[in-house]
Amino acid sequence: MSDKYIPGFYIPNISKLLDVVVNVLGVSSPVDVKPLRIKTLNAVGYTEKRKDKYTVFIDTNILKADELSDPVINLFIHEVWHVRQMEDGRLINNDVYTVAIWEGVYYSMEMPHEKRPWEVEARMMEGKYFSHIKELI
Repeated sequence: MSDKYIPGFYIPNISKLLDVVVNVLGVSSPVDVKPLRIKTLNAVGYTEKRKDKYTVFIDTNILKADELSDPVINLFIHEVWHVRQMEDGRLINNDVYTVAIWEGVYYSMEMPHEKRPWEVEARMMEGKYFSHIKELI
């Protein structure tokens, strides 16, 4: 069960959403939620793996609202799918996020975000799992 309290935020709805998404997507590792550390243009979330720990960083405005809108549900499906990709060994990022290895092929992170194959797959998973997850929350 995900924490309903993280420093500065009470997120019972997001905690429930995270638990449902992790379960439905078949992620076996624990996944934490934390406030977004790096604010970049249009970024509302990203996922990191440090050692064997996975963290989904989410924009603080989303955490404050703790609402399960359709875009928030899709965001969590997308970010937790990256956890699944990393668990499966298909996605590996270097420590400074300048290079990603996707299914054995090296990619510069200078590649446009929307063209990265692991991002394309994560967007497809949003559509695949959205209705089922929405029913469960």
